[in-house]
Amino acid sequence: MVIFKFFTVGDYEKLEHWINKMCFKGYALKDYSFGRFYFEPCIENEYYYSIELFENLPSSLSSEDFFNYLNDECNIEYVCKFRNFAFFRRKKSKGKFSLFTDISQKVSYFKRILTFRFSLALFLIVFSFLILYYPPLYLSDKVFSFLLLFIAIMIIIVNISSFFKYKQLKK
Repeated sequence: MVIFKFFTVGDYEKLEHWINKMCFKGYALKDYSFGRFYFEPCIENEYYYSIELFENLPSSLSSEDFFNYLNDECNIEYVCKFRNFAFFRRKKSKGKFSLFTDISQKVSYFKRILTFRFSLALFLIVFSFLILYYPPLYLSDKVFSFLLLFIAIMIIIVNISSFFKYKQLKK
Protein backbone atom coordinates (compact mmCIF):
# COMPACT_ATOMS: atom_id res chain seq x y z
CA MET A 1 0.00 0.00 0.00
CA VAL A 2 1.28 3.47 -0.89
CA ILE A 3 0.21 6.56 1.04
CA PHE A 4 1.13 10.09 0.04
CA LYS A 5 1.60 12.33 3.06
CA PHE A 6 3.83 15.33 3.69
CA PHE A 7 5.66 16.16 6.92
CA THR A 8 8.15 18.97 7.44
CA VAL A 9 11.54 18.45 9.07
CA GLY A 10 10.20 19.90 12.32
CA ASP A 11 7.35 17.41 12.37
CA TYR A 12 9.51 14.30 12.65
CA GLU A 13 7.89 13.42 16.00
CA LYS A 14 4.43 13.61 14.40
CA LEU A 15 5.73 11.47 11.57
CA GLU A 16 7.04 8.89 14.03
CA HIS A 17 3.70 8.86 15.84
CA TRP A 18 1.80 8.46 12.56
CA ILE A 19 3.98 5.53 11.43
CA ASN A 20 3.47 3.82 14.79
CA LYS A 21 -0.28 4.42 14.45
CA MET A 22 -0.20 2.79 10.99
CA CYS A 23 1.58 -0.22 12.51
CA PHE A 24 -1.10 -0.35 15.19
CA LYS A 25 -3.61 -0.70 12.32
CA GLY A 26 -1.59 -3.57 10.79
CA TYR A 27 0.67 -1.82 8.26
CA ALA A 28 4.45 -1.94 8.59
CA LEU A 29 6.60 0.71 6.94
CA LYS A 30 8.61 -0.81 4.11
CA ASP A 31 10.11 2.25 2.36
CA TYR A 32 9.86 6.02 2.12
CA SER A 33 10.60 8.49 -0.65
CA PHE A 34 9.68 12.19 -0.37
CA GLY A 35 6.05 12.06 0.66
CA ARG A 36 5.43 8.47 -0.44
CA PHE A 37 5.16 5.88 2.29
CA TYR A 38 5.20 2.24 1.28
CA PHE A 39 3.52 -0.10 3.74
CA GLU A 40 3.09 -3.84 3.84
CA PRO A 41 0.61 -5.83 5.93
CA CYS A 42 1.85 -6.99 9.33
CA ILE A 43 0.47 -8.21 12.62
CA GLU A 44 -1.32 -5.32 14.30
CA ASN A 45 0.95 -3.41 16.67
CA GLU A 46 3.91 -5.69 15.86
CA TYR A 47 6.62 -3.03 15.75
CA TYR A 48 7.66 0.17 17.42
CA TYR A 49 9.20 2.69 14.99
CA SER A 50 11.76 5.38 15.68
CA ILE A 51 13.17 8.04 13.35
CA GLU A 52 16.68 9.27 13.93
CA LEU A 53 18.68 12.15 12.46
CA PHE A 54 22.25 11.47 11.41
CA GLU A 55 25.11 13.91 10.97
CA ASN A 56 26.44 11.93 8.01
CA LEU A 57 24.26 10.44 5.35
CA PRO A 58 22.90 7.04 6.42
CA SER A 59 24.43 5.49 3.29
CA SER A 60 28.00 6.01 4.49
CA LEU A 61 30.08 2.96 5.36
CA SER A 62 30.26 3.82 9.07
CA SER A 63 26.46 4.07 9.16
CA GLU A 64 26.10 0.63 7.54
CA ASP A 65 28.35 -0.84 10.26
CA PHE A 66 26.27 0.94 12.88
CA PHE A 67 23.03 -0.46 11.40
CA ASN A 68 24.47 -3.99 11.47
CA TYR A 69 25.52 -3.50 15.09
CA LEU A 70 22.01 -2.33 16.03
CA ASN A 71 20.45 -5.36 14.38
CA ASP A 72 22.85 -7.86 15.95
CA GLU A 73 23.14 -6.43 19.46
CA CYS A 74 19.87 -4.56 20.10
CA ASN A 75 17.38 -6.31 17.80
CA ILE A 76 16.73 -2.96 16.09
CA GLU A 77 16.01 -3.30 12.40
CA TYR A 78 16.98 -0.62 9.89
CA VAL A 79 13.98 -0.04 7.59
CA CYS A 80 14.89 2.76 5.17
CA LYS A 81 16.44 6.18 4.88
CA PHE A 82 15.67 9.56 3.37
CA ARG A 83 18.39 12.20 3.36
CA ASN A 84 19.70 12.36 6.95
CA PHE A 85 16.70 10.57 8.40
CA ALA A 86 16.80 6.85 9.09
CA PHE A 87 13.76 4.78 10.02
CA PHE A 88 14.21 1.95 12.51
CA ARG A 89 11.87 -0.58 14.05
CA ARG A 90 11.89 -3.14 16.79
CA LYS A 91 9.40 -5.77 17.84
CA LYS A 92 7.00 -4.39 20.47
CA SER A 93 7.79 -7.39 22.65
CA LYS A 94 11.37 -6.06 22.98
CA GLY A 95 10.13 -2.63 24.18
CA LYS A 96 10.46 0.97 23.04
CA PHE A 97 13.82 2.35 22.06
CA SER A 98 15.58 5.59 21.26
CA LEU A 99 18.99 5.66 19.69
CA PHE A 100 20.02 9.20 20.53
CA THR A 101 19.22 11.56 23.32
CA ASP A 102 21.75 14.15 22.20
CA ILE A 103 19.72 17.32 21.71
CA SER A 104 22.71 19.34 20.47
CA GLN A 105 22.98 17.07 17.41
CA LYS A 106 19.33 17.73 16.53
CA VAL A 107 19.73 21.49 17.13
CA SER A 108 22.74 21.54 14.82
CA TYR A 109 20.84 19.66 12.12
CA PHE A 110 17.82 21.99 12.33
CA LYS A 111 20.09 25.03 12.21
CA ARG A 112 21.79 23.81 9.02
CA ILE A 113 18.49 22.98 7.33
CA LEU A 114 16.80 26.24 8.32
CA THR A 115 19.81 28.37 7.39
CA PHE A 116 19.88 26.86 3.92
CA ARG A 117 16.12 27.12 3.36
CA PHE A 118 15.72 30.65 4.69
CA SER A 119 18.80 31.77 2.72
CA LEU A 120 17.22 30.31 -0.40
CA ALA A 121 13.94 32.11 0.34
CA LEU A 122 15.79 35.40 0.90
CA PHE A 123 17.69 34.94 -2.37
CA LEU A 124 14.43 34.29 -4.26
CA ILE A 125 12.80 37.35 -2.73
CA VAL A 126 15.74 39.62 -3.60
CA PHE A 127 15.98 38.13 -7.10
CA SER A 128 12.24 38.57 -7.71
CA PHE A 129 12.41 42.24 -6.69
CA LEU A 130 15.44 42.78 -8.91
CA ILE A 131 13.55 41.32 -11.85
CA LEU A 132 10.51 43.39 -10.96
CA TYR A 133 12.37 46.70 -10.79
CA TYR A 134 15.14 46.02 -13.34
CA PRO A 135 13.60 43.64 -15.88
CA PRO A 136 16.01 42.09 -18.38
CA LEU A 137 15.37 42.77 -22.04
CA TYR A 138 14.24 39.23 -22.75
CA LEU A 139 11.86 39.06 -19.77
CA SER A 140 9.28 41.81 -19.88
CA ASP A 141 6.60 39.77 -18.13
CA LYS A 142 6.37 40.15 -14.35
CA VAL A 143 4.82 36.70 -13.87
CA PHE A 144 8.25 35.12 -13.35
CA SER A 145 9.04 37.60 -10.59
CA PHE A 146 5.79 36.85 -8.79
CA LEU A 147 6.34 33.13 -9.23
CA LEU A 148 9.72 33.40 -7.50
CA LEU A 149 8.16 35.46 -4.74
CA PHE A 150 5.40 32.86 -4.32
CA ILE A 151 7.97 30.03 -4.08
CA ALA A 152 9.93 31.97 -1.45
CA ILE A 153 6.79 32.55 0.61
CA MET A 154 5.91 28.85 0.38
CA ILE A 155 9.41 27.90 1.57
CA ILE A 156 8.97 30.17 4.58
CA ILE A 157 5.47 28.88 5.39
CA VAL A 158 6.48 25.23 5.13
CA ASN A 159 9.44 25.76 7.46
CA ILE A 160 7.68 27.73 10.20
CA SER A 161 7.00 24.55 12.20
CA SER A 162 10.65 23.53 11.80
CA PHE A 163 11.73 26.94 13.07
CA PHE A 164 9.56 26.62 16.19
CA LYS A 165 10.85 23.08 16.77
CA TYR A 166 14.41 24.43 16.47
CA LYS A 167 13.66 27.16 19.04
CA GLN A 168 12.10 24.59 21.37
CA LEU A 169 15.09 22.24 21.11
CA LYS A 170 17.56 25.10 21.58
CA LYS A 171 16.06 25.94 25.00
